Amino acid sequence: MEYDLEVLSKKVKSSSIKSETKSQKSRKNSFKCNVKGCRRDFTTLVGLHLHQRIHPGKPSTCNKPGCNMKFACPNDLTKHKMKNHPEDKPHICNINECSKRFARFSDLRKHQNIHTREKLKCTSRGCDKAFSRPDNLKKHLKVHSKYKRFKCQFSRCNKEFDCRSDLVRHSRSHTGIKPYCCTWENCKVKFTRAEHLRRHQKIHTGEEQFKCTEPGCTANYRYLYLLRTHREETGHRDFVIPPKIIGKKLLNC
Repeated sequence: MEYDLEVLSKKVKSSSIKSETKSQKSRKNSFKCNVKGCRRDFTTLVGLHLHQRIHPGKPSTCNKPGCNMKFACPNDLTKHKMKNHPEDKPHICNINECSKRFARFSDLRKHQNIHTREKLKCTSRGCDKAFSRPDNLKKHLKVHSKYKRFKCQFSRCNKEFDCRSDLVRHSRSHTGIKPYCCTWENCKVKFTRAEHLRRHQKIHTGEEQFKCTEPGCTANYRYLYLLRTHREETGHRDFVIPPKIIGKKLLNC
């Protein structure tokens, strides 16, 4: 029997490629970066070597006043600055008193689409919630599911969560880790959540967020206790705290 050597060679080569592809898939990410603080892993050794080029000789340290956080990857340092240091975000959203800040103008424009486009409604029966972003809707839909994927691993804690980010945020109540640090001079307050840091920093900027809701009264204050004092002195003891303010948690984590 005669064989076409060229055809046979192609078949062997094709079979070899398929075998290598299956082998890589089965290995998953078996090559892990050994730089301290870096958790990246890769399916190939070449990918690992290319990644390790981004690591400098020593950890990248945040140079903002009062912030000494260190990162194995320069990219992680850049993300940290953009997320936690508002002075690096000159572009501010002014739609509906949003006030969110962005480092790049393109990010601001992308964010503003959230305010202008039609919201996505939850399809679950009896739920009338709507969301500006598809990922937020997807996250919300997990609330309607009985199965919760992420469980707290600390002893005697039986809490479960739909999203990994919620589990990470919860775990800080066990570990005491507060990654969000106030960057104002001589202020060393730290927080477990970014929104708590942003709320705290309004104290430094002088933004008066506690407003009297009495008709005709224009008084507003930087601190909740001053608003309470004002209401008591004017004889109106019942007052409404703005929904985004969580009273005594203003300075807590």
